[in-house]
Amino acid sequence: NGWGDSAIIIPYLLFYRYGDASPIEKYWSNMNKYIKYLVNDSTNFIRNNDPNGYYGDWLSVGESTPLDLCNTAFCVYVCDLMVEMGNIIGKDQTEIDVYREYANNYREAWCHKFLNEDGSTKCSTQTSYVLGLKFNIIPDNLKAASADKLAENIVSRGNKLTTGFMGVSYLMPVLCQYGHTDVAFALLEQEEYPSWLYPVLQGATTIWERWNSYTIENGFGDANMNSFNHYSYGSIMEWAFSTILGISEDRTSADNVGLKHFILRPTKGGQMTYAKGFYQSAYGKIESSWSYENGKFSYSCSIPANSTATLYLEGTENSEIFEGKDLAKNNQGIKYIGFENGRHVFTLESGNYSFSMNI
Repeated sequence: NGWGDSAIIIPYLLFYRYGDASPIEKYWSNMNKYIKYLVNDSTNFIRNNDPNGYYGDWLSVGESTPLDLCNTAFCVYVCDLMVEMGNIIGKDQTEIDVYREYANNYREAWCHKFLNEDGSTKCSTQTSYVLGLKFNIIPDNLKAASADKLAENIVSRGNKLTTGFMGVSYLMPVLCQYGHTDVAFALLEQEEYPSWLYPVLQGATTIWERWNSYTIENGFGDANMNSFNHYSYGSIMEWAFSTILGISEDRTSADNVGLKHFILRPTKGGQMTYAKGFYQSAYGKIESSWSYENGKFSYSCSIPANSTATLYLEGTENSEIFEGKDLAKNNQGIKYIGFENGRHVFTLESGNYSFSMNI
């Protein structure tokens, strides 16, 4: 799992990123065959292959997550995606229900084998918590406890990660989703091995396969497997765009695909005092930038033509938020929705905006 699952994950992402359902329709038969292969290759909905023949949480550091835990988690995920994609292209509900039942069976088997009643996983690795939370496997009443266990694991290691290829791309989003944004930024700014900045301090100008593919002290690693142009750890940039800049898709409705309507949720943290970037969407350039100095938070964004956005700005409930020189609530292109979960919520029409507030 993981690698092979891309045959299902990619058509799903293409739809939400570009609004094109044709890959789902074109490859539906192939995806169906792959799901059947996974089910036939599982025992009581646990996919426990030969651990010597598969990658699992490849290149994890200091912790080893059971292969069957990882594989079964991804089985839940891709079956859930089949349910969603089946609805997108109008498949018969009887067929969709088959994938829903597969997902529920895998989910139940995963919880029974790998999860304790207090929300801890039996192996207690970072990747086990990340996959259980990201793929909505852990029951709702245990999710907060599981996320706390994940954060505790990281902090106990001096704010260092252990996740391999299967867990690393989901680690930071999960931490932020469950209220541990401070731990996520501590990981981002970590300079010791293993971390994103460690290779940079060793001279890296690309993303490496290993955190220590080269070190100033010991030179090059084993040349048999030591790529200096490898994507996996580069997934941190998806988090940087979706969390630090705050640009992300709104998947609550199929009408929002292609980022016709999207989310802006800029997030400051750690020692960062500013961020700036853009994403070239199907509708045009989405820009997002912020700065924080002496208690003042300034935020600017650009919404392309024929698109809209929901903006979430953190602050207190009584914070006064300005757009330009006027209160944001008085701008005709802005609709104030309310205050929820520590953020002021606005909907924005196409245009350029500059917000400021004291926090």
